[in-house]
Amino acid sequence: MKKLKQKVSLTLDPDVIEQIRVFAYREDLSFSGAVNAILQASMTGSASPGKPPFSSGNRNGPGQTFP
Repeated sequence: MKKLKQKVSLTLDPDVIEQIRVFAYREDLSFSGAVNAILQASMTGSASPGKPPFSSGNRNGPGQTFP
């Protein structure tokens, strides 16, 4: 059985929102999906092989990497 998701409210800095939007676009995720992926990777320390859990870079160049 699939787990039900729970709605939450977050207050984020504008630069964090922009970095999540870039990540979401690059990974073809919704904003919510991107937040979930970033938080899950951060909590488990997991990432795709050879790829950091989250990078603020865009399709045109590198960015800052976040654990």
